[in-house]
This record gives sequence, C-alpha cells and structure tokens, in this order.
Amino acid sequence: MIPLHEVIVARELGTYGQFLELAPGVLMSPNPQFIVRLITDSVSHQAYLRNSMGDSYKNFENHVRGKHKVSPSTMKILARKAGVQVSFIEEMYGASPNGPLLEPLLFLFQAIEHIPNLVASSLKQTPIKCPCCGHNVLHDADYWWHKNGNGINGKEAAFAERLLNALMLIYYCSPAPTFPKNNRISRLEVLMALTNPDRHPIGNWISIAESHHGVSSLVDFEKALFASKAHSDNTIFRYSRLKKWSSGQDVMPIEAAEKIATLSGMHVHGKNLFLISRSLALIIDFVEGAFPFVNDSKSVNKRNARSIIQNRISKLNENYQLIRQYWLKYAENKLEKLSKPL
Repeated sequence: MIPLHEVIVARELGTYGQFLELAPGVLMSPNPQFIVRLITDSVSHQAYLRNSMGDSYKNFENHVRGKHKVSPSTMKILARKAGVQVSFIEEMYGASPNGPLLEPLLFLFQAIEHIPNLVASSLKQTPIKCPCCGHNVLHDADYWWHKNGNGINGKEAAFAERLLNALMLIYYCSPAPTFPKNNRISRLEVLMALTNPDRHPIGNWISIAESHHGVSSLVDFEKALFASKAHSDNTIFRYSRLKKWSSGQDVMPIEAAEKIATLSGMHVHGKNLFLISRSLALIIDFVEGAFPFVNDSKSVNKRNARSIIQNRISKLNENYQLIRQYWLKYAENKLEKLSKPL
C-alpha cells in the first residue's frame, strides 16, 4: 500500500473531514480506516464486521484474538455469515491477538483508494510533452496547487490530489449516470453539478434527486418523498433532517441515501453518485481545514475550497482526455501498421 503521509490542518474539519481523524496543528497521518467510514455507515472495519455478523461477532472476535476456540457448529455459522469456507475460519484462530481484527478486510477497504492511485500514477507517465518546454503536461499537480490552492502547503495538496485522482478514476470507470428527460449529460457535467460551490456536495446530490421528482426545494422534496407509496418510514426524510444533510451539518447515512435514490428512480447510479458526493465532501473539508489562517470568514473558506476542488477536477478531466486521445492515436497507428501488407 502507498502509505498515508503525515499532513497538518489549521482548524477543525467539517463533518465528513472528521473521518480522517486529524487534530488541528498536529502533524499526523490520516486514519487509514477513513475509507471504511466513507463507503459504509460503520466507523471502522471492526464495526463493519460487528454489523455484518450480528450476534455471532463476539464469538468471531474471541476466536481471531485466540481467546477461545469455537465449536464446529459455531464455526459453520461464522463461515456462513462471513461468506467464507469453514477452513478459513479455522485458520483464523489466534491470527490477530491485537491490532486490526481482520487485516485482510481492512486491506480490501484500503485497496479501494490504493489501486486507482496506482493506475492514475501509471497513466500520468503517458508522454504528452509541452511543445514549448518539453515538460510532461500531466505532471502539473505541484504547479497547479501552488498557483491555485489558496496557500495550501505541498503535503496537504498532495493528499488532496491523491484522493481526487482515486475518485475520478473510480467515477470514470463506473457506469454512466442517467437523468430524467436528459440522458446526454456528460460525466464532467455531473461532477461540476456535484461540486457547485454554492452548496455542499450532499446538497448538490439532493438537488439531483429532487430533479427526478420534478421539484426544486427541500419543502417540495419532503412532500414528494412522503407521497411515495413505496415508502413506509417517512420520519427520517422530514424537512429538518433533509436540511441538515443538505448543508453538511450532519452526516447523511448511506442507508438513507439508498432509500432516497430508490424512491427517486436513481437506484444504483444514485448510490454511486452519493458516494462520490461523500468523497467530495471529505476532500473539500480537508482542503478548507488545510488553508493557512487568514481573515476570511468560514463561509468564504468553504466556497474557496469548493471552487478549488471544482477547478482541479476540471483540469484533471482535461488531462485524462489528453491521455485518452494519446492512446487512441497510438492504437490507430499500430493498427494501420499491422494492416499494411508485408
């Protein structure tokens, strides 16, 4: 795994940035379990296991910690709930007396961010040279953040860049989202909508859900959700709750987003966009927290952070389009050579 390098933030992070567990003024590495909190409603991989295994969790924990061996019948129950072979559970006895309970699971969560970064790093080696100076135009991160990052330091800019690269690669490799009465919205336009600096990314996602109901306000959205015959638990979607989620004041649970996506006809792509929005919220919170202290108000800092992320996404999109064009041209040239008679 590419290690998470130490960074420092100047102020308390927002609700999603708190997933990183960074303290203001302290040079430290982000908690590696932030990915678990980002894509699940659990605070750690152990909490995720506890939620998944229910009443069997304690038996599993004691078994893995080496505190006692479970019976053959319990072993089968654990294997069924974990979705693995009984032999795997047997081999786990005493595997982790302390530290992370199930390191392979934590590794899988971390790989969600790690593997896209490896791919992005490889793609950036595509030789696209500036006609003026010969410098690879894809190696623009340091210069771009220095010029446009509102004073954010190098290590913090590198961490934000790392998260953005992983996010964009995952997004561009996922199925394209669809929208009511308009299926031709580009992926970039969707990202621009989600990073609209006038609102929190979750508020922007809720706006997309509103459009599926033909409404444009939280008041009307509450009514639309309440009117849905398929929904039996309307209380979690009251205006007051929607408003806190929309502003980022409270973390919006994934379970709630899945229900709203289903009720809004967004289904799987709606959940995917919601996870993108959560990721954007975390990155924006981090960038805002990493700004050096100035006299700007909190609202100004928030808008600056959102604008910076939106602008950087636009530039990264340009870079990926250059990479795409380069390799398409490369493939065309290869095919042309192969088609020529010997």
